[in-house]
Amino acid sequence: MTEYNKVTPEFVDKLRAIVGEQYVYTDGETLDKYKTDEETDERCFHLRKSQL
Repeated sequence: MTEYNKVTPEFVDKLRAIVGEQYVYTDGETLDKYKTDEETDERCFHLRKSQL
C-alpha cells in the first residue's frame, strides 16, 4: 500500500495562499464526504482529527 505524508497545518496554510481560503476545506463533514475518489477499500480511508 502506498504511504503518504501527513497534511500539516503549514501545508494547509500554503495551499490556502495558492488557491484561496474559499477553496480549502478542513471541516469534518466536508472531508468525510470527499475522503475517497471511488476507492472501495476502507483501509485506504485516513481521515484523522489530528490531521485537521
